[in-house]
Amino acid sequence: MKHFHHSKLSIQNHVENLPEAEACAEKVAGLIGFSEHDNKQIQLALEEALTNIIKHSFAPGQLEDIDIEFTQVTLGLKVSIWVKGIPFDPALFPIYSRKDLVEKLEDRGLGHYLISQVMDEYSYINHGKDGIEVILLKYLPTPSIARMIEDGKTTAMEAGKVSGEKAAYSIGLMQDEEAVEVSRLAYYAYGYTYPYDKIYYPDKVARLNRSGELVSMVARLESGEIIGHAALERGGDPSGNAELGIAFSNPGYRGMGIMNGLWEALIQKAREENIFGVYAMSVTSHPYSQKASHHWELNDCCLLLSRAPVIRFKDIRDNSHPRESIMITYRFLDPPEGQIVYLPEKHKDMIMRIFANLGVSPEAKATDKTQSDLKGRRSRLTIRPDHDFLTATIQVDRYGEHCVKKVAEDLRQFCVERFETIYLTLNLHDPFTPLLCEEFEKLGFFFSGIHPAGRDCTSLVLQYLNNQQIDFSLLSMDAEFGRELMDYVEGFYG
Repeated sequence: MKHFHHSKLSIQNHVENLPEAEACAEKVAGLIGFSEHDNKQIQLALEEALTNIIKHSFAPGQLEDIDIEFTQVTLGLKVSIWVKGIPFDPALFPIYSRKDLVEKLEDRGLGHYLISQVMDEYSYINHGKDGIEVILLKYLPTPSIARMIEDGKTTAMEAGKVSGEKAAYSIGLMQDEEAVEVSRLAYYAYGYTYPYDKIYYPDKVARLNRSGELVSMVARLESGEIIGHAALERGGDPSGNAELGIAFSNPGYRGMGIMNGLWEALIQKAREENIFGVYAMSVTSHPYSQKASHHWELNDCCLLLSRAPVIRFKDIRDNSHPRESIMITYRFLDPPEGQIVYLPEKHKDMIMRIFANLGVSPEAKATDKTQSDLKGRRSRLTIRPDHDFLTATIQVDRYGEHCVKKVAEDLRQFCVERFETIYLTLNLHDPFTPLLCEEFEKLGFFFSGIHPAGRDCTSLVLQYLNNQQIDFSLLSMDAEFGRELMDYVEGFYG
């Protein structure tokens, strides 16, 4: 088993101690295998993050420790910065403006901007009384399939030969040496429009499969040629959900049941791994991916408007959608029993209809919580910006006295930074959810649906569109319930 490096460091909250943290980052990044250039980027991001923290989280003269963890992860390095000081919100750091820098020589927000530019992921979690965790992720560079083709290390894929007879193929787990073929197939099927961009990097595909974070099934011809791929993406919870997706095939072999075979194998694999449930993110620019979900009893539960850039499908006509909306489809593999949920009265009937569509019947109870019960409670939020998709998710982990205010501040920041869509997730098993849902809707959030997020959490999903117009007539729904859910969402839009 490969040894993964892990180091911890504590420094006092003074800028004179930054070189110590940067030296540790340099050493760890070097051990993991980062180039000198990328190593310096990691040090720069750490310096900027710590400078912001020291400036915003402590009173003048206050001496406290800042804990820093360096953890080697499957694709590179994760840096976690733990801070216990004056509560602060990283989303409220000044916003960098190139115009202000040029015209007024003001560099406010430049550090925040630089971090987001040099790191692959930048997020934070408010742990309430346990403080703030700032998370920086940097991936090891690997050649993309396009670069490998350009450098002559592999060749571009060609369409399969279509004949009147179906070709014989088998379904099985991807082997390490097939990662290049999987990336070639993704590049051939989608160009560079597929949103899961790790699929274009063969080394990342292989490493993620070795770690179990990704489980790739492939369809192989008798010659060994890869003609189809789909995968389970496990995420961070090994006992919770897995996403079914990253599905594509060689257009020359469509109509042979390849995707059905891949999904059947993946669902069986999920059962063997005791996964709680599987879900798929089905596009709405056409009904085909929804049809595949429904065939395997994944049913509609949440409509995410403007979720991603448009995905270009070979040989499938699109309607020039400005952005892609997504229908989440879900299937319980281990249906929960005896669950209790607390539902906002306004959406109670629709939420229970969605649960019924998923084949479960939780008990809906009225909340006995009041605003006075929030007095003195600290909120805990998890913030996940997605700079590639220009969306962000605000997850309420714990309601507190100033929860609505904090969500409003984060929403404002994302809007100013021109994120297209902001999603808000609320735990339906928390009795405070019906109390505060209406307050969040007053901020401009509106109903999206529900998403079972694990054994102990089903999320109510609300969404906010940042100066966008949605033409619902362009959304294609495969199932009658999907059309009903779309009509319900449209009723609260605008």
